[in-house]
Amino acid sequence: MRVDAVSSRKHAEMTEVESADGRSQDPIRIASRRLQDGIVLSVSGEIDLATAPVVERELRCAEDSYDLIAVDLSQTTFLDPTGLHPILASNLRLSERGGKLLIVQGPPQVRRVFELTGVTDHLNVVRDETELERSRRESN
Repeated sequence: MRVDAVSSRKHAEMTEVESADGRSQDPIRIASRRLQDGIVLSVSGEIDLATAPVVERELRCAEDSYDLIAVDLSQTTFLDPTGLHPILASNLRLSERGGKLLIVQGPPQVRRVFELTGVTDHLNVVRDETELERSRRESN
């Protein structure tokens, strides 16, 4: 599948990617959950060359309204280095204006990409929802 062959449909706080011919691929789903002081974007599926633009769009949309964004990767099944770009770019944009991006770490194969690329030192990564709540409170 070519990157330009990807389209998305917005469904009440969830985005699903399909190939242009309508056959469903391994879709990425991004569900949002509002917090008192921000938003959580829960990503399930694969973040790769084909789906990174969807992640980028959803992060930019969230940045328009929130200074605190959490990206929950606990249901992300695959992440390649291309998928890190929208996360790192969002982190930079938010930090430049005093905002904060938090990452709920994913399964071992996703954590490994973070470790191999060395980006863990540049991001606010938490283990789970409990640690996310603690980190949010410390931000206020």
